[in-house]
Amino acid sequence: MSSATAPSAAPWPPPTRRSEPCLSISLTVGVATPSTSSIFASRPPIAAWAEQEYGDAKPHANTLYTWVRDGKIYPPAEKHGRTYFVRHDAVYSPCGRPTPSLIERINARKAP
Repeated sequence: MSSATAPSAAPWPPPTRRSEPCLSISLTVGVATPSTSSIFASRPPIAAWAEQEYGDAKPHANTLYTWVRDGKIYPPAEKHGRTYFVRHDAVYSPCGRPTPSLIERINARKAP
């Protein structure tokens, strides 16, 4: 019978072959860059806008998303990730955009 020796386990973490230390990357969650924080400062989430606009009688979130999709909030909301952001002066218009459409503006320029 031969006695087999178990292979020696490699050390963990493996030794580095460089003389300089390894660089470690640390991620900070929840810290916004200056450009991102300025967007969030000037544009509240749509739920906060609805709370400010309607108070306790604010519409359900699904209704707000339908308004955004149908273009009934002007100026239009911007989507960042999963959240819609609107300007503080945004308004709800039940008939859609309160301004003329692009075709109407182009035709208005052509008229004498």
